[in-house]
Amino acid sequence: MQGRAVSVLQKVNSFRHLLMFFLMLDILDELKTLSLLFQENGVTIPNLLDGLWRVEAALQAIIIRPGPNLRSFLSEVGEGNVCKGVALTRNDSDIQQFNERKQRVVGSVNNYITNRFQGFAEDSVLSATQIFDHKLWPGEQQKLAIYGAEQLDRLLEHFREILTRNHFDFDTVYQEGADLKVCVTSHHMDLNYEFLWKRMNTGYGKRFLNILMIVEIVLVMPVCTACCERGFSCLNRIKTDTRTRLEVKTVDSLMRILIDGPSLMTLMPKWLSGTGGIVERESKTTRTNGLAFVCCGTFRNDQCILTQ
Repeated sequence: MQGRAVSVLQKVNSFRHLLMFFLMLDILDELKTLSLLFQENGVTIPNLLDGLWRVEAALQAIIIRPGPNLRSFLSEVGEGNVCKGVALTRNDSDIQQFNERKQRVVGSVNNYITNRFQGFAEDSVLSATQIFDHKLWPGEQQKLAIYGAEQLDRLLEHFREILTRNHFDFDTVYQEGADLKVCVTSHHMDLNYEFLWKRMNTGYGKRFLNILMIVEIVLVMPVCTACCERGFSCLNRIKTDTRTRLEVKTVDSLMRILIDGPSLMTLMPKWLSGTGGIVERESKTTRTNGLAFVCCGTFRNDQCILTQ
């Protein structure tokens, strides 16, 4: 253990080792933004594509210009060999060797990201969904008129079964698509992706009934599993070792409330206000009292008072 501690101390006091340490901090900061983007609820494919492009560009910029962590370290050390009052071992060739290694490290990270998410660019269905990103639409009227025709054909072919079950009109969808592009470019180009299609679905649902059905499918396409992981965590918080006899329907209702409902800390039901947290339990309201128990437990720090 003593020999290992001495080896670690030598690395910590090495200028070249600290250069790599702060470089990795900058790389991890960029990867963190991408990770948080994938964990967002309702994240869309255009947002993910923008996030991937931004991270790849930021990593390439690190090769040319140091990131904030490495830049702060270099600024503090300067031409000397002291950082935070600690003397560092520094050689004249450290910077040159570090720059060569930095290119290999950043290149490897970028290659991994490209290979890991190449499906977003190569998958024909995912690529076709970009026709609904109005920021990518061409500005010329003639090019806009024919823009996205092939991609729309690919989406119609892929989702034909589900569209047919929902009485989709394949004959009018192309005309609706052309009219929708005129409407968006004339009145709604200033909106972002999410607000645009929310506005179109609420204000033009009947006018663009069929094309908006395709848009709705694209908007709800799952692109990550973060929501599923949160669902399993929510299930484990509800169905504990002491609450194993809950019915499936009850668990489903409680999960929907906890995931999609308002925060219990801000919820004050009418039947709870003015009762001091005491809930009268009757034989005919057993299912309701299951929910009442959860709410009261939250407001009373897990101390629920029930009267027979």
